[in-house]
Amino acid sequence: MKLFEQWYAYFSFCMDNPLNDPACRTFWTSVIVASLTIGAFTTIAVGWNIISYKMKHRAALNAQAMPDAIADDETMERHLWVGDDVNAHDDLNSEVRIRAAIARQRSKNVEPTA
Repeated sequence: MKLFEQWYAYFSFCMDNPLNDPACRTFWTSVIVASLTIGAFTTIAVGWNIISYKMKHRAALNAQAMPDAIADDETMERHLWVGDDVNAHDDLNSEVRIRAAIARQRSKNVEPTA
């Protein structure tokens, strides 16, 4: 508690005397350095928030414009996923045609070529 009272007395003394008083030079230097540091950190924090907001805003605008750049609604509907319906694909018909061609070649007694 005594230390606090001593600092308060020093603070009161420096507040009552002129700024160029040699006894208060250390006090005022500390006050100026602390004020500049707080001001610099505040400026950096505000600048950081503004820049991050602008970056997030730009990213949102780019994401919003991206579907228009990829394709319009008609193109997207043409490339719509239809699911795992086996009958919708031509793979089964291709296999049946290949097996039928091999069977025809075998019925003619001709070896199938690769």
